[in-house]
Amino acid sequence: PVLVPVGAALACYSPAWIDTPDEATWTVRLAAAVLVANLILATLAGLPRSVLEGENLGYKRLGWSTATTILGGILSAAAVLLGWGLVGLAAAALITTLGTGLFFWTVAKAYVPWLGVQRPSKEKLLGFLRLSGWFLSWNLVSRLMRGSDIVILGILASVGLVSEYTIMKFAPESMVNLAAMVVFGATPGLGGLIGASKLKKATAVRQDIMAFSWCLMTAIGACILLWNDSFVTLWVGPEYAIGPVVTLAVLVMVGQYVLLRNDANIIDLTLEMRGKVLLGVLSTLLAIALAALLVGPMDKGIVGLCLGLMGGRSLLSLAYPFLVSRTLGFSPTQDLRRAFRPAIVSALVAVVALAVAQRVAAHTWVGLIGGILLTAPPSALLCFYGGLDGRRRRSLARRVTKAAGFGQMGAEED
Repeated sequence: PVLVPVGAALACYSPAWIDTPDEATWTVRLAAAVLVANLILATLAGLPRSVLEGENLGYKRLGWSTATTILGGILSAAAVLLGWGLVGLAAAALITTLGTGLFFWTVAKAYVPWLGVQRPSKEKLLGFLRLSGWFLSWNLVSRLMRGSDIVILGILASVGLVSEYTIMKFAPESMVNLAAMVVFGATPGLGGLIGASKLKKATAVRQDIMAFSWCLMTAIGACILLWNDSFVTLWVGPEYAIGPVVTLAVLVMVGQYVLLRNDANIIDLTLEMRGKVLLGVLSTLLAIALAALLVGPMDKGIVGLCLGLMGGRSLLSLAYPFLVSRTLGFSPTQDLRRAFRPAIVSALVAVVALAVAQRVAAHTWVGLIGGILLTAPPSALLCFYGGLDGRRRRSLARRVTKAAGFGQMGAEED
C-alpha cells in the first residue's frame, strides 16, 4: 500500500527528474512502472526465502538460487541484444523476480509444513514492527555505507573520477558478492547453533567464516592487483587503468567491509539490533566526514576516499567483534591474536603483487585468462597454508567440502 502511490509518482515524474528527451518520455515512464512493480513483487517474493532461512533450511536452495541469478543475467542480455531497450531490461528483472519467488515458494512448501497465510494478532504485529524497524534502519545504514563513495566523489571531485573509480572497483566488488554467498550459506546452521545455545560450536563456525573470507579476499585480491589494469584496458580502454596502488587501497577498503559485514550478519541472528544500528550510524557519518575532508579540501582523490571510509568504519571493525563476543562467549583479545598471522601474510602478498604488477601485462583476453589461472592457485595455497594454522585448515576444509556437496556449512558436526 505504501509503495503503490510512491511508485506511481516515481513513474510519472521520473522523465522530468532525469531530463529525458521528449521522444523517450513514455519509455522511461513505462520502464519505471515495471521496476516499481518489480520492487513490490520482490518484497513479497522474498518472504518464502526468509522463511527458509529462519527455519535454518537455507541450504536447501543452494545451487538452484544461483541458477535463477544466471537466468536473470541471460534475460537481461537477451533484452539488450534484441533491442528491447529500458522496458525490456525492466521486464527481464520482473520476470526474474517472479521466477525466483515461485521457486522459493515451491521449496518452502516442500520443507516447511506450517507455511501459509494468516492474519497476525495485534501484539505480534506490534512486536514485529518494533524489530523490523531496527532491521529497516540497518538496511538504510548499510545502503548509505556502500553507496556514499560515489556520491562523495561526484560532489567533491569530478564525474571523470567517478567513472574511473566505478570501473576499477568492478573486480574488487566481486569479492563482496562471493563472500556474501559463503556467509549466507553458513547463516542457517549458525543460527541453529546460537538458538540451541551451542556457543562453542557457533564460535568455531564464525572463525571458519572469517578465515574463508580472508583467504578468498587475499587470493583474489592478489590476482586483481596483478591483472586489474590489463582487465580494465581490454574492457574499456587504457585511460581508465589507474594503477595497482590505487587498486590496493580499494581492495583493503572492500576487505574491511567484508569482515565487518560478517559480524554484522551474526549480530542479526542474535536479534540484538539496537547497538548494531546506532554504532553503524555513528561510523557511517564519521566515514563520510573523513572521506569528504580527504577528497575535497585535501584533494587526495580515490586513495583519500578509501582512507576516509576505512577510518570511519574502523569503529565497527572494533565494536562488532565485541558485540558478537558477548553473545558467543569468546575473548576479543584472542580474536586479535588470531588475526596477526593472516595480517602478515596479507602484507607479504600485497608487497609481492605490487612489485610484480609493474612488470606484467596482458594484451589479449586469452593472455589475461591465462595469467589469472597461473597466479590464482599459488596465491590461494599461500593464503591457506601460510595464513592459517593446521587446526583451522582442517576445520575449514571440512566445512567447504560439506558446502560443496550442498550440505549446510554451518551445521553442527557429529
